[in-house]
Amino acid sequence: MVVVGSGNVGKTSLLWTFRKGHFPEDVSSWFDPYFCPITLENKTFDFAPWDTNGSEDYDRLRPLSYPDTAIFLVLFSVVSQSSFDEISSKWIPEISHYSPGTPFILVGTKTDLRENAETLSSLSKKGLHPIDTSQGQDLAHKIKAIKYFEISALKNPKGVKDLFHTAILSSSSQKHLKGGCLLL
Repeated sequence: MVVVGSGNVGKTSLLWTFRKGHFPEDVSSWFDPYFCPITLENKTFDFAPWDTNGSEDYDRLRPLSYPDTAIFLVLFSVVSQSSFDEISSKWIPEISHYSPGTPFILVGTKTDLRENAETLSSLSKKGLHPIDTSQGQDLAHKIKAIKYFEISALKNPKGVKDLFHTAILSSSSQKHLKGGCLLL
């Protein structure tokens, strides 16, 4: 599994919250890959999520993590119009080019900030507003994501767990099994 998205959309926090069960107090800009077995529906999967850097500085290096990817999580922040726009203009073209046919889930992050007064004020001053659920669902349909999730790693660790479990099971059902174990 490879997690992609623009800078500051919450990729590292999402991975940390899944692995540790709580939101990190201090977020580094990179989450070290790790392997762990996960049992779902009486099947054990070798789970190995990869964090990627969304910065343009890594545009040439990032695709090196794409070969043999079973599924992508493609993230945007629901309070960042630019990260939402880059799903269609950058992330889908990139993963489609380097890993054609690989399934992906579209994920709207930072949903807790939709109700944050400071965030809403900052967006309003720029003539912007949070991305709503229907916009995310419409985009997911347009880009042919296999699913759409909205989550808050800060407020809803269970939602994060559900996302990862769905991704693992979805990639398994997409027939990305390699030698009896699922390479994520």
